[in-house]
Amino acid sequence: MNKLREYLGQSPREGVHVSDLINPRKAFFKKVSPLPLTDKEVGYFITGRVLHLIVQNALGIKEERRVYFAEPDKVTVEGNEDLQVGTLEGDPGEFKTTRKWSIPSVPDQQYLDQEGMYCAMENALDPARGLRGHIWVLYLTPGRKFDGSKITYPQFVFWTVEYAPEDLEAIRQNMRYRRDAFVQALATKTEEDFKKMPLCYDWLCATTGKSGTEIQCPHFDTCKPEGRWIGPGQFKGGKK
Repeated sequence: MNKLREYLGQSPREGVHVSDLINPRKAFFKKVSPLPLTDKEVGYFITGRVLHLIVQNALGIKEERRVYFAEPDKVTVEGNEDLQVGTLEGDPGEFKTTRKWSIPSVPDQQYLDQEGMYCAMENALDPARGLRGHIWVLYLTPGRKFDGSKITYPQFVFWTVEYAPEDLEAIRQNMRYRRDAFVQALATKTEEDFKKMPLCYDWLCATTGKSGTEIQCPHFDTCKPEGRWIGPGQFKGGKK
């Protein structure tokens, strides 16, 4: 396990990436107060990486396409698209795996946010055109039950999202705000600038299941996310 932890945790990425904009407070702590991967995180990362590699190899994708959001006198944001779908150049596409037990009618918000940013980066040099994004999700345990009474099998779900030019410009505006707040917080490391960064997804703070509410973020009591933190180890009235 330690060898896997060392391998997965080596060579942290430099610069600012799309994932940093999506969950900026998590990214802040990862850069300022890095922690070793937990056993649970090691298991998650191994599963995701192996399945990504199989799908990409099956589609003949030898490497992810790197995209950039660059503006004068600003830090460049980088992104890596998993897939290129449908055309000669390929529409942006993301492949995800999840252990969720239910399959929603629309993609989860985190998938839409990431794919939307990739599409906004792709069309930045030609902002008058719209773009399609593709989200492929492999649900590993759909329909599973707590008591283990139902056998389930992995299931692929595919979504295509259409973005108008004005949608993509709105996404870029949001990216600018998140980029600037993240860079400023890293530069000053003050509480005032830290609080200007948007919150991460709430499930990164805590999750509620059969055994109650469990704090997921090791920095929860330091971050004190507004509207979620009501005391040490307490999230929306739940207790760690």
